[in-house]
Amino acid sequence: MKSLPSLKHRVDAFDGLRALAALGVYYCHSGNDIVIPPIVIRGHTGVHLFFVLSGYLLFSPFLKSLIEGTPAPSTGRFYLRRFLRIYPPYLVALVLFTLIRFAAHLKPPGLKNIASHLFLLFNYFDRNDFFSINAAFWTLAIEAQFYLLLPLVVWAAARLFGRNEAAVRFLILALIAVGIVVRIAEFVYVDGAHIPRTIDYPRFTTVFAYLDLFAFGMLAAYLDGKVVDRIRGSRTTRIGLVTAGIIVALIPNYWSYLINANGWLLADDLIYTASYPVLVCLGFALILLAVCGTPEGGSGLLTWRPLVFLGQISYSLYLYHIGVEYAVAKLDPLRSVADPYLRNLGHALIAFPPTVLVSVVMYYAVERPFQRRLSRFKTPPKPVAELLPTA
Repeated sequence: MKSLPSLKHRVDAFDGLRALAALGVYYCHSGNDIVIPPIVIRGHTGVHLFFVLSGYLLFSPFLKSLIEGTPAPSTGRFYLRRFLRIYPPYLVALVLFTLIRFAAHLKPPGLKNIASHLFLLFNYFDRNDFFSINAAFWTLAIEAQFYLLLPLVVWAAARLFGRNEAAVRFLILALIAVGIVVRIAEFVYVDGAHIPRTIDYPRFTTVFAYLDLFAFGMLAAYLDGKVVDRIRGSRTTRIGLVTAGIIVALIPNYWSYLINANGWLLADDLIYTASYPVLVCLGFALILLAVCGTPEGGSGLLTWRPLVFLGQISYSLYLYHIGVEYAVAKLDPLRSVADPYLRNLGHALIAFPPTVLVSVVMYYAVERPFQRRLSRFKTPPKPVAELLPTA
């Protein structure tokens, strides 16, 4: 029998996946994608991978409670840990980028925009502010709102079906359905309202339009518990899952190339924008299953120490990479390169070392101190079942 992967091994593999997701987003924001038809890799799919990972990791303790009938994770503690994990580093970055915009006269945000960013609710106001201050912040708003919803929807599913697998299956399928339906509704709303669109005017802004992305991570967590022994015992099965996942994730990216869509957030094709995340996240869920079933020592690239470290600092890299890339682009050391692809690739390579340096500094200066504080909260508040009405 193959050895079970240790917790550290699995955490390292997940950090490796975070690093790959961060590198994809970094590469995309530098103006690059890998386009060698039919192989097309859009870097913005790193966002999808982040959401799938969040769904898997955050739902896992709730999943155990639903299936085994054990006490539900403390909702208050869950919210507190999520707040300490993401908000202090975000607040520091928000203040810095806001000050930089005012100092450099780079479209300084208004008071309403700043306030909505402080509460991570800017996605419900002016769509033209969706990418403002820092174009990467929108994903954090969606993440934070998913954090708020998760204990509530788990509680609702348990109330409807009890603590059993039926509740788990209903919850996952419901979130997938809500995500698809809301994306279609938002797509129709933007067109029907005849709202003037700029090149950076997003179609989908509410957290509900992204619930299916998280739900595929939740699906991976559910299947992990059901079939992990079978996956771990068969290298052929793991290879098959990874291969199938890569193919499924690549199909919509090639589709985006065929219809000339630069991103599903901005595209004008309804079928594409509704189904693109479903296919990409299904592919990532299959890959995640294979990673979860890999015996210790068998994850190869994902547990390579430099990649794991990059995954550990990926949140700071996410917060600051656009600012560093912009600063390097303003210096324009490659202005004489005529080919735009080579010029963007050169900027990405030149900006990467200072991006990592800034990320490391902010990781140790801001992230790590608050991570250490997380272990101090040992007395859990009441679980969600005691916080919500029973009638």
